[in-house]
Amino acid sequence: FTLKRDEDIRSRVSVVRPSQTEPNPARARVSHNYVHIIVSGQKFTTLRDTLSRFPESRLGDEELRKKHWDEKRGAYVFINRCRQSFESILYFYQSNGHLVQPINVGQERFMKEVMFFKLPIHDDLDNAAIDLGYDMVQDLNSVPRKLQKLMDSERS
Repeated sequence: FTLKRDEDIRSRVSVVRPSQTEPNPARARVSHNYVHIIVSGQKFTTLRDTLSRFPESRLGDEELRKKHWDEKRGAYVFINRCRQSFESILYFYQSNGHLVQPINVGQERFMKEVMFFKLPIHDDLDNAAIDLGYDMVQDLNSVPRKLQKLMDSERS
């Protein structure tokens, strides 16, 4: 798998807006295929089959996932988790294992979230890609890259 940063991960993740949560009889017939997940107040919706692509992960394993079930909300709830990281984690499931680190989340925080959700990552990660922390095709001399490197630097 690859670890990349991305500024526009929201365009690839299903986020439920309040207007989309109103009951719809046509959708009710297939609602059993959907999983609702609330992370720090934001509701996400994805297909159960999407999560089952990685059965060893916290969301893919039914037993691990049900520990977070909230009957009242009808969703799996993760209150003290990083919402921005979760958008990337959900994209990991939806993209069959493409992990994209959000530009506004530090590497240490992001990796804590990855470990919490037990994403199946390998120990032989390409350290250079992790240290750079974003898409390698991005202009290597860009101002955002220099700022991000400065912010991620242990010396700053």
